[in-house]
Amino acid sequence: MIINNMPLKSKESKEEILEFDLFDNFANTSKAQSMQELKNVSSTYNFKLNNGELKTGYGFKKLAMPTNNVDLDDEQELLLDGSQVNAVWSFKWYDSSKKAKRYYVVYFNELNHIGYADLFNTRPLTLYAPTTFTKTPVGNNTRFHDDDAMVFSSGEGCGFYLLTGSIANMYEDAPEIVSLCSQYDKYFAITAGERADLVYSDNDNLMEWKTSNTSRLKFNDDRGKLNKVIALNDYVYVFRDYGISKISQFSTKSDFDISGLYQCDSYIYPKTIASSGDNVYFLEGSGLFSFNGTKTSKINLECDEMLAKTDKRHASAVCFEGKYYLACRYDFNDDKTIGCENQPNYVNNILFVFDLVSKKIELMRGVDINTLCVLNNPYKSKVVACFNGSHKDKIGELNLSGEIFGENTEKEWQSVKCDLNAPEKVKKLKFLTIKTLNSVVLKVSSDKISKTYNIEGSDKIQRIRVDVFGREFNISFSTKEKQSNISNVKLGYSVQK
Repeated sequence: MIINNMPLKSKESKEEILEFDLFDNFANTSKAQSMQELKNVSSTYNFKLNNGELKTGYGFKKLAMPTNNVDLDDEQELLLDGSQVNAVWSFKWYDSSKKAKRYYVVYFNELNHIGYADLFNTRPLTLYAPTTFTKTPVGNNTRFHDDDAMVFSSGEGCGFYLLTGSIANMYEDAPEIVSLCSQYDKYFAITAGERADLVYSDNDNLMEWKTSNTSRLKFNDDRGKLNKVIALNDYVYVFRDYGISKISQFSTKSDFDISGLYQCDSYIYPKTIASSGDNVYFLEGSGLFSFNGTKTSKINLECDEMLAKTDKRHASAVCFEGKYYLACRYDFNDDKTIGCENQPNYVNNILFVFDLVSKKIELMRGVDINTLCVLNNPYKSKVVACFNGSHKDKIGELNLSGEIFGENTEKEWQSVKCDLNAPEKVKKLKFLTIKTLNSVVLKVSSDKISKTYNIEGSDKIQRIRVDVFGREFNISFSTKEKQSNISNVKLGYSVQK
């Protein structure tokens, strides 16, 4: 008897059980699928991969924070000025009158206002101040007359905006700061329009920075323009288009040495530069790199091929609690549109989450993130973001809710396509056991046939009869449920001898 042109299992067959114990792995794009096991993943998103289980993945909700630093469970949503958030920052300010540190979220909106809200205080509405900017500015944390401050510049020739706990003013005759840090009792700055030189001065009043009281360091090499300056381990480092330079101070306060530490052929994306501990992480065309002040090393990831194909032009990244969060864009080429991909002209559509210790990778798909930011404080820190598209009116906090502002994410895990180590032999997938607390769709495909099974949630292990013949197979789990918990997956199959 013949079914689907494939012979039924005869007595000459070998029974096998394949246990899916690798749900905590991401796709290995550096190795051909045919060389991997069926239990390995080719694509997954919006699931949390955890110790052999597929669980509820990342999501976003409107940012809410406590109104004091004692009752941290009583949170209040931030009420924002305007209807579009174009950038978001974190700001820490020491209130000398109360001898206490205060923590703010700061943002820029479509009204060209800079809004700011105390994260641990009653907030009927965030405060805001108008600016003369017409483009989204760059924000830098710094010091001003021994006070914590933020400086904003947009590169439009209109100076900068200064924000402290007591000052919120526009200074149109001041230099436009792209990036800023302090070291050696001096301030070092990259200024808009003059991205080949590094400006420095011992005057912390940036409004008084003139040619007469500032000096410049020139970079006579081909690493490109200056994008970000940071202080790390007693030195100043400058991240440039195609490399990193180090600034060292000699015995005299005005004598510096410039040395080139790293040079690359592909562009370093400035908004992906983020620090964690004594390391700085950044993205360039060939992948993710770490820098410790001396050595630059590529972090080899199993998804390097995928990462290399991402569109990084509008990438944004932060480090938080040992993880590197990266928003960018990727074409899955799977004829599906998930979340923001249903909207025209979306900019980004994925969020990579890299564990910097375990190298574990998770992926969120369907959210158009504009800018990532960490609200870091001793009480309740969070990763937050502002967005493009339909969520541009929000500041969102990252969580494990499985939904984006109330809409469930579409979750999928898809295996590689492989021949079960028997390329010339006919196999029969006989059954699959699964424990899933919520409903899930199972799809089983071979080179001959494809079947779909709707599995209802249960707290017991279920056995699904599959009966699919072929030489190559792949399976997938997908769900639109808010919550997910899939485990105990085993596949029974037979191979003709």
